[in-house]
Amino acid sequence: MAIIKKHLSEIHNGLGISSATLRNEEYRLYQNRLKLKLTQADLADIKQILELFKK
Repeated sequence: MAIIKKHLSEIHNGLGISSATLRNEEYRLYQNRLKLKLTQADLADIKQILELFKK
């Protein structure tokens, strides 16, 4: 996942990903959902995964 790779240094330092950053990333995915062929279930699963890295 490119999102996790993008914020890997923050995760490694124990900072996690901020709520605002997660919302922005989720918004970008939602905007591009048709191009990426993501379903609502896919978006929900991605959101759950990203929540694991939340600070």
